[in-house]
Amino acid sequence: MDESAKSQPLQQNDEDLTVEYANNTFFSPTVWDLKIIFGELAGFKRGVEWHTAITMTWAHAMLVSYYLQLNIEAFEAANGKINFPAAMIPPPPPPLTPEDQKDPAQKAKFELITEHHRRFLERLK
Repeated sequence: MDESAKSQPLQQNDEDLTVEYANNTFFSPTVWDLKIIFGELAGFKRGVEWHTAITMTWAHAMLVSYYLQLNIEAFEAANGKINFPAAMIPPPPPPLTPEDQKDPAQKAKFELITEHHRRFLERLK
């Protein structure tokens, strides 16, 4: 494959694509890959109607994260901060149990999640 083909989007008819809308996601990680399940919380039904699952390698998930963040930052640079309803802000992680506080792996995971949450809240300012 030549280099120019790598940077060009796949050319195909829009009719060949399945188009869905999602306002909810669920992440299902395994040691091998990451499955992201998409759904919609609609006003007529209770709960989320899950409709699409995409599974990708962890390397692909890292690239998706990179390009997703790049697109969010470009959107905000052009349009201003994204309005974020308070009800949608993820809560901080619950405190560790006394047993988990003794486990270095659990403490490291807790610190990682806490720092990620802090950075997210900082971006909302």
